[in-house]
Amino acid sequence: MTRTPLLAIALLLSTAAAQAQARVTAVARVMPAVVVIESSSSGGVSGGANGTGSGFIFDPDGWILTNKHVVDGADQITVTLNDS
Repeated sequence: MTRTPLLAIALLLSTAAAQAQARVTAVARVMPAVVVIESSSSGGVSGGANGTGSGFIFDPDGWILTNKHVVDGADQITVTLNDS
């Protein structure tokens, strides 16, 4: 059985910690742009429907990008910012 030197283990742990910190930093930077999107429709033949999804603000004018199914057919859309 081959043993891994302690230095190699320490380097692996250090690398894993650095990667974890990089993910935490990335999330903290983009989190203010993430929004919750609630949509509803009165329905027509099949009745009304409600949905919830997410999106993100991608430019200074406040344009939001989300998936089509989140808002498709909606009569009303409510966006909640991360800070409220």
